[in-house]
Amino acid sequence: MEYDSLFKQLLKTFFRSFMELFFPEVAARIQWNSIEFVDKEEQGQAAEGNSEHQSFHRSADIVVKVATLDESEELILIHVEVENPWRSTFPFRMFEYFALLRLSHRLPIFPIAILPERRIKPFEVETYSEELFGHKMLTYSYFHIGLPGLCIDNYWSDENPVSWAFSAFMDRRDRDKIPLMAECYRRIYEGSLSDNEKILLLDFIRTYYQLTPDEDTAFQNLLRQETYREVKEMELSYYGKLRQEATHEGRQKGLQQGLQQGLQQGMHLILLETLKAKFGELPQTATDRVEAIQSQERLTDLATKILTADSLAELGLDGIR
Repeated sequence: MEYDSLFKQLLKTFFRSFMELFFPEVAARIQWNSIEFVDKEEQGQAAEGNSEHQSFHRSADIVVKVATLDESEELILIHVEVENPWRSTFPFRMFEYFALLRLSHRLPIFPIAILPERRIKPFEVETYSEELFGHKMLTYSYFHIGLPGLCIDNYWSDENPVSWAFSAFMDRRDRDKIPLMAECYRRIYEGSLSDNEKILLLDFIRTYYQLTPDEDTAFQNLLRQETYREVKEMELSYYGKLRQEATHEGRQKGLQQGLQQGLQQGMHLILLETLKAKFGELPQTATDRVEAIQSQERLTDLATKILTADSLAELGLDGIR
């Protein structure tokens, strides 16, 4: 299953909630009004006076620049990487990210890896090391969160939306999947969240709880109960909005494509009429070549050259390749 898009969107939207859930002591030392997401282009930019270093040849999932309350470290980077499936090369890749970010930004880095489907120790610090001639030359560590190894009872929070979202992966122990998902929906409904945040959480939970057809039927039956009536109305409302947005986006895309095609067809007709007026009846090969041009820039260039051309041959339309 592809994790990149939804995970990145969730982490960017609820980054403070994520840090407060898993790293409360670190979160308490961050000035949250200073948070700045570093985009892919900026990730590899060399720091001032450091232009000799090569820029990134790969992009990290989430890189955040924040100010801290610590006088010794005013600015830091927090790097979060989502890895699924886990590969044996991943620890080196985390070190590679660390090295490149450190060289580019010259800031301390707090690295975190999230593994949605790897059951490891509840909250592990992973280490990458290198040895040469029997000597340990390098040791690098990062926090390694294997979500299936976390007990939901230790991380569930009525106030933290990331705990609701990540409950899809955590060890539920004896808790029933269907009522737990319904409780997530209730928290979304009751939470002080924007419409876009609620839609994102619903989409995330619906995607990663991965209900079977029978489980989905049971879930919908549960939402029809009076206890969940308002929650069900919310689900219908927000999924209705998603469908409307998708339909609108499709219509807009179709309209754009139609306008583009219409513009090209119009330019083809104008060019052919202009060519006929200047050179007389056109051979079929010339007509075919004009109609085969899809680039608007090429069509405009051809229209300009017609003004000074003395023959179809000058325009590459004489039938000779």
